[in-house]
Amino acid sequence: MTCVISFGELNDHDEPPFGDLIPGARVILVDDTLHECDHGEVMISGPGLAAGNLNNPELTARKFIQWNRKRFYRTGDLARRTKSSELL
Repeated sequence: MTCVISFGELNDHDEPPFGDLIPGARVILVDDTLHECDHGEVMISGPGLAAGNLNNPELTARKFIQWNRKRFYRTGDLARRTKSSELL
C-alpha cells in the first residue's frame, strides 16, 4: 500500500518538486551513515507511517528504523535539497 506524504502542482521543472508535506509528516535526506545531508536517501516519518511490511520481518527491520528518537521509513529514493530548501 502506498500512502501520501506530500502534495504539489506539477509544472515544467526539469525535476518534479517533492511538494508540501501533509500535517505531522517529516522528510529528511540522509547519507550512507544516516547523517542528515542536502543530497541523499529520502526518509519519511509521520502519523500515517505503516507498522511494517506484511509477513516480512527482515525487510521491516531494514526499512523501518529509529532515528533521533522517531520512527522513519527508508524509501531507497534519492533526492536533493535546493538552496531555497525545496526537495527535488
